[in-house]
Amino acid sequence: MTAATALVIEERSPKRVAGAAALCALAAYFTQTRGLVAVTGLAVFLWWEHRRKLQGRRSLLRSEALLAGVFSAVTVGLNLYFVWAVGLKRFLWCTVTFVVKYYPAESLNNLQVYMPIVFARPHWYEVPGLLPYVFIHALLPLVYLLFFARCWRESQKRPEQPWDRLMLVSLMGFFIFVGVAPAPVYWRLCTVALPGLIIIVWFLSSQGKLQSLARQMLWLGTAVVLLGSALHQQTRWRTYFDAPIGRVAFLAQGDYERYKWLLSPTRRSKLFFDCSGKAYFLLGLRSPAVVSFLTDTDYLRPEQVRNVIESLEKYHVTPLLWCRDLDPGVHGFHLGDHLGPLRDYLRTHYHAAETREDSLQILERNDAPGTE
Repeated sequence: MTAATALVIEERSPKRVAGAAALCALAAYFTQTRGLVAVTGLAVFLWWEHRRKLQGRRSLLRSEALLAGVFSAVTVGLNLYFVWAVGLKRFLWCTVTFVVKYYPAESLNNLQVYMPIVFARPHWYEVPGLLPYVFIHALLPLVYLLFFARCWRESQKRPEQPWDRLMLVSLMGFFIFVGVAPAPVYWRLCTVALPGLIIIVWFLSSQGKLQSLARQMLWLGTAVVLLGSALHQQTRWRTYFDAPIGRVAFLAQGDYERYKWLLSPTRRSKLFFDCSGKAYFLLGLRSPAVVSFLTDTDYLRPEQVRNVIESLEKYHVTPLLWCRDLDPGVHGFHLGDHLGPLRDYLRTHYHAAETREDSLQILERNDAPGTE
């Protein structure tokens, strides 16, 4: 999206508009919602520019048709192989139906992730890391709304300002923010914050006591974050771990203890099922099923649960890491929990070999060699 904005920021010639549309389609190839909202933002900007410059409707329709046509053509071309491989119905289910109906069921993919750390009580050494967290959440989408208001109020009075470029950046930034707004976890907001940072720098470049004070506070906050984060990283607990993929540094003792605990039982086989999906890469393992982790929400579909059971049975997977917070007695049964058949299968074919205080269990298969 940034490349598409940069391509058309100087002029909106047909070649540049077509190139921006192709770049938005490339973004949609990786994350369908990002590319779609980006090309929508560009379409809104073209409408705004034509209306501001009093250009004819026919010129606007040509630009919009070119934008939509190139975006559609490149999107179809990039995804044609996958449609051919799995069929149009399955392709649409994975890219549209699942995203709309089931993707938000997981907590990381809905509004539950918005600003949870702010309401916690951080330690003093966590404050430098909290400053950019608060800044990003305060920046988006407020900076765009402030810019739209200022443009509406001052664009006629201050024609020397590059309002067209600023509006392009603001509209693209606002629409890509809309793309992550249904699941506004901090790292997603960071990935779409660049246009907002550009606009706030423009705000602070104005003359005035308030802007000068804001610039000084921004410099001070940046210095605190850089120095505080560096000091914290150099003085915090750390250790090293010789994992199957190589030497790894750990900065959290809990993570170190967990992987060290998992290393011994997973040496027997490369096939391993981890309920959390976190252990595969570091320990050089792979999941036998089409999914690599479990959840008791609608995000995990019943057919995927059946595939896990079939894979465990087919490959006689042992050991297996089970998360006890997935047991029904922890949160109770709720709508969207499809793990019942898997729990029944595990009770019949597996037994607990080791249990940790963090609700993790190593399960061994009953018919595995060396078990009674």
